[in-house]
Amino acid sequence: MSKVARLAALVMLSVFFSATLCIAQGEANRYVIIPDNAADINAKTDYFSVSLVQGWLSSRHSFLQSLLSTGSKFTVLINGEATFFDGQRIDAVTTSSNTDIRRGDSKPWGINPTLFPRLPGDVDMEITTQLAIYQEDTMARVLTAVDQSKASIPADVIASPALGYARAVSNIFRALFGTDKTRYPFIWSGSLKSSSVPRTSDGIKEHYLILVAPRDRHDEEYRRLDASRLSFDLASQRLRYNNTPVTEWSFAVFYIKKEQPYDINNMANGSSAPWATLIVNVFRAIPADESATAQELRTLSRTLVTQLTNETDLLKRELRFSDYSRGLVLASLASHAKDQIAARCVAIKIETSQCPTSQLEQIAKKATEEYRQPFRVIDTVDLEVTRLKRELFTQ
Repeated sequence: MSKVARLAALVMLSVFFSATLCIAQGEANRYVIIPDNAADINAKTDYFSVSLVQGWLSSRHSFLQSLLSTGSKFTVLINGEATFFDGQRIDAVTTSSNTDIRRGDSKPWGINPTLFPRLPGDVDMEITTQLAIYQEDTMARVLTAVDQSKASIPADVIASPALGYARAVSNIFRALFGTDKTRYPFIWSGSLKSSSVPRTSDGIKEHYLILVAPRDRHDEEYRRLDASRLSFDLASQRLRYNNTPVTEWSFAVFYIKKEQPYDINNMANGSSAPWATLIVNVFRAIPADESATAQELRTLSRTLVTQLTNETDLLKRELRFSDYSRGLVLASLASHAKDQIAARCVAIKIETSQCPTSQLEQIAKKATEEYRQPFRVIDTVDLEVTRLKRELFTQ
């Protein structure tokens, strides 16, 4: 190794250990609590939402208080990164700025957003939450403009304008406040599916993610709170410890909640997405009755196989769907096509052994068989395919 290379390696190690050993004064600790009657979220078949249900700034938070002065303002950035089963990623952000904060205040953050309204259960989710204090009027004008711009962004976080907005806002925050953790009185970054999340055999449970910031650099108690004594009161929308509202620490409470899957039939009817258009234009109008011979049916079958290949590619671009949902769509289309060809074979008296349905049947089988283990859907996959096929093609 050359002298320059050795020096570069030493510099990289130095940076690594410096970053590792640096502990931010406002770096929050994570706690997880499971509400009564928490639903199971199957990682393959279910969907979930991520929302902030309470944020609190404490007057006992000395690092926060030390940054406050006359005219102080604060802003909160919550950034979510969702990575899908096939490696694709989307970002979403929510921001809130407050120009009315004084030393000695204990008050809510003033926002209650849903960061991701509905995500497939097979998504990996990272969240970064950071609160910054500032005085400059220039920053205030920039952040006010950012907050106001949210009104023009689609509610669907997977819409392309929303994706661009998320990245732009993240860049603005980095430019205004930098990336040094020690500058933030409240900061946390981590995965929603880390080892501390309540797991089931098929996925995770609904839960609250509690982030508690230290009161000062000497605070160790915030790391030793008994999670079994933490609870979130839905009626009052307050975090409690030993049934008493928590006010001593600044904190954030996120709720990871099970959601219903997308209504694929409604989306096929109402969406202009290419995958939906193909369903309506091709698979709802299969011209099987126009085939009078086995050869004509073979030609039609090959055409439908090609269209199923096209549909597979189009579904990969539909990030709202889990891998499981995409498989159900593909299987229902292949099964419906097979049924149409088989019915025509009967009508024109072609033997079953000569009826060209084998490729369509194989596509339907392949689209669902991977979901049978280890997830407990052995008895429900075929039923789901039958149900979706009926919804899509029974008018």
